[in-house]
Amino acid sequence: MVDCVATQWAECNRNIGAWEGSLSRFEPDGTFVERTPTVLFIYTSTKDDADRVAAGGVPYRLDLMLRRTEKQSDAKQMYFQGVDLAQSGMVYGPGGWLCAGQTYASTVGALYVEQNINAAADGAGGAGPPPPPPPLLPPGAAAARIVGRVRMVTVYTAEGHLRGLSLFRERPSALDPGLPHPTVVPAEAAATDFPAAADLGSVDATPDALVGTWAGTAVAVSPAGAASSPTAYTLTVGLQGSALSLTTASDDTGGDGGGGGGGGSPPSRTGTVTPGGRLAVMGGGGESGTPTHLLFLGGGVTALLPGVRPAGAAFGVELGWLTGADSRLRIVRRYGADGRWVGSTFLRERRDG
Repeated sequence: MVDCVATQWAECNRNIGAWEGSLSRFEPDGTFVERTPTVLFIYTSTKDDADRVAAGGVPYRLDLMLRRTEKQSDAKQMYFQGVDLAQSGMVYGPGGWLCAGQTYASTVGALYVEQNINAAADGAGGAGPPPPPPPLLPPGAAAARIVGRVRMVTVYTAEGHLRGLSLFRERPSALDPGLPHPTVVPAEAAATDFPAAADLGSVDATPDALVGTWAGTAVAVSPAGAASSPTAYTLTVGLQGSALSLTTASDDTGGDGGGGGGGGSPPSRTGTVTPGGRLAVMGGGGESGTPTHLLFLGGGVTALLPGVRPAGAAFGVELGWLTGADSRLRIVRRYGADGRWVGSTFLRERRDG
């Protein structure tokens, strides 16, 4: 029997270290608002945990410190010892990817979702056997196999309307994670949509860039942290004028590839790209009939999610990253018709035509 907690910890451990880059804010229609330089420190915080990491084990507690240059600092501690994954709302996927958020999408409360995709130097998602935990806090050594991260925080209001998106673009930093935390972020990392371009060759995601057939594999992770076997599927993206289509074919026609949305998404959906090419409004289909928005956020990043959270119908929130002309990575967080989080799906795709 697979130890889900141990597996989750091994994936989580890939992210230990310092990450520099920027935070970009977007309106619900994808309009850019502002960008702020940021540095994120993820580290073990006690002597016992330091000893465990040095001995090749994994820590039971991590601290996260996000600093925004010339603005406020946000401190958040995350305690994992004895965590009940099914209640935490957070799971890790292959490659140390993260999907977190509320476990229940209430019709009377706000909803937030946080998703993080890691990319390796070859543009893939850093999958493979987890590396040994790095020594505690050596500068630059945190995630040698990860050359870039994209992290998106999505927020819905209590009334169910999409309030906005926060997008972090990060790369490994040589900053010393020791206290006091420095806040200097290199200008070229803080001011660009492509912090890892030199290593990744990331290209901008536009409707034209997505056109073609993509061969993918999907791994579903349950709220308890249990991962499924990889499932193969194909995603075909078509564009004629402003008419955009997404069609998924797999053994499971409910497909977590789902035309991109997962969580009750139909295997085929169509929509219209608005002038400027930064937003496509896709037909709802499925159970809810609620339209979804496909947002093109620059730097190869897309978001596919409902503009209004549907009540009484399944839905998904997706982060996508085109890490190269022929490589795309995606995470879908899926909620059931009753509003409960039913799992997260981690998808890797290569262009196949």
